[in-house]
Amino acid sequence: MGGRKPEIITPILYLSTVAGSFVSVIVASTLGYREWGQLFFGRGLFSRLALESMIMQRLYLLEALPKPLRPTLGIQLAPLLLAVLLI
Repeated sequence: MGGRKPEIITPILYLSTVAGSFVSVIVASTLGYREWGQLFFGRGLFSRLALESMIMQRLYLLEALPKPLRPTLGIQLAPLLLAVLLI
């Protein structure tokens, strides 16, 4: 896990990298900056791939998420659905 404590790896990590990039895609495309939109889409997609492997490893191999953090698993699906809408 790259030297990180397993307890800090949660779906909340998606918010700053993946979700932020996809929102930037929407703004860039609305303003007519197609190339910037493509750049942000690639950043969000590759960030998702990198984070997905760490989060799935934590969910499969380590202890369960604490009860207050379990609703954050919905965050894991939101960027994927948004990416499908953007394509």
